[in-house]
Amino acid sequence: MRKYMKPLGDKEFIRAVRIRFAFLTMLFSAILVLSSYLFINQGHFYYRVNRALLGLLSGFIFAYSGSMLQSSLRNPLADPYLLGIGGGALLSIYMYYLVTPTPSVLYIPLAASIGGLLALLLTILIAEAVGGSDVAYVLSGIGITSFSSGVAITLYYFILSRAPHTPYIYAMLIGSLVDATKWKVDFLLPLTLALVFLYFLIAKPLNTLIIGDEYASQLGFNAKYVRLITAVVAGLSSSIAISAIGMISFIGLVSPHIARLLLRTSDNRFIIPLASLTGALILSLSDIAAKTFLSWSVGEVPAGVITSVFGAPLYVVLVLRGYKWR
Repeated sequence: MRKYMKPLGDKEFIRAVRIRFAFLTMLFSAILVLSSYLFINQGHFYYRVNRALLGLLSGFIFAYSGSMLQSSLRNPLADPYLLGIGGGALLSIYMYYLVTPTPSVLYIPLAASIGGLLALLLTILIAEAVGGSDVAYVLSGIGITSFSSGVAITLYYFILSRAPHTPYIYAMLIGSLVDATKWKVDFLLPLTLALVFLYFLIAKPLNTLIIGDEYASQLGFNAKYVRLITAVVAGLSSSIAISAIGMISFIGLVSPHIARLLLRTSDNRFIIPLASLTGALILSLSDIAAKTFLSWSVGEVPAGVITSVFGAPLYVVLVLRGYKWR
């Protein structure tokens, strides 16, 4: 990642302005769409707008979180799913459903945030204890994800025995936008806007972390403080998105890499906006494919299946290219 850091010229500055303009235009358009559908109370259009917004906002958040984690941890393989956030959030949600007969939609994102942050903390502690390498983070994250997902699946059967008609609980396992409701959009839209404002404050400090903690200190940034903020923000935001649509893999991993390959830089002033837009586009296209792929025979395929099928090969390609760059 470090080899892509380079000073900006006039062309790069113009490109940065254009990317930021597109970044804000997309969010402004989402606000306009949201304000228009508030007056529609029923029908398929209401559901489709909810689903489209949910896909765009969730993909945006996953990719944004992945970009921050990869920069702050200086790990090109960092991702909300691979670092255990998804499994921890899912386990916490199922525990909440198990102890609460009538769960409140206000506490589901809170439960997911607690579980996701705890899982991320465990992953970081284990990885740093064994050296803090790229492989250590991936292996510790996979371990936390496997354990928490296994326990969550066990809890799923207990929940299913008490309330067999709970499609939302099943959708959480594989990630799906089929249960698109207004309250989920209401949670994710303010969160996305908050991340946009944070971007203007955090992009430069993240750039200094890519080069090194000493360089960050020379420029007046506390590396540990910046790393803590980005880890907490990434854990919270991705956990809340998981509470809305379930575990969606690989979007937070591949979107920043796609942005770096297109822009040939690791400058977060460029990467975060483009990666976020890429993540929103990937999840939206995956949802469209989920509604059409094999629909004639088996019905709708969950979006999480689509992202896994196409994300896993791309992940392998990125890993191989990454080793060649070294």
